[in-house]
Amino acid sequence: MSWGVCYMYYHCPDCGTKFKYAVDMIPVFGDAFGQCPQCSSMGVFEKDGVKVGMTGYCFPYKDGKKDITKDVKALREMGCQIVVASFHWGSEYREDFTGEQRSIGRAAIKAGADIVVGHHPHIVQGIEAYEDSYILYSVGNLVFGGNVDPDDRDAYAARVTFTVHEDRAESPEVSIVPLRLTQLK
Repeated sequence: MSWGVCYMYYHCPDCGTKFKYAVDMIPVFGDAFGQCPQCSSMGVFEKDGVKVGMTGYCFPYKDGKKDITKDVKALREMGCQIVVASFHWGSEYREDFTGEQRSIGRAAIKAGADIVVGHHPHIVQGIEAYEDSYILYSVGNLVFGGNVDPDDRDAYAARVTFTVHEDRAESPEVSIVPLRLTQLK
């Protein structure tokens, strides 16, 4: 799901293909989710001459693995100096990340992603420094309509800074901004 939930929020911003729910995308995209089936759009953003490629995936992962090498390569060929890999993974409300998350996150870094961001557990999980990059296993709940009054109100935003060169970026610097949901309406 190279640009699925994390990029298009259930619609393609380029051609307008719409889906009512994220699960409605699975029959259309299958496991790959690499590009919009209508216009082949991938998640590429450009600002001040820097191209950032977004690639994202949703479980279940085959045999606890996910190879994103083709997607990273495609984004690099499109001129992306930075590639962010996002994974919908892990067990809800489990404080520690799973071996599957670690294996997939590390494989994504080895495949060329510049940073890995995880979500789904609805609570904060660990951050791992790995091969001059970072794996953010779960950023917690900032906005989620599924819980009227969640037990765990902690989350964080990650400020990720890259020094960018013509064809690549140096290892990221990450600073964490802790967040806490304090009021419900």
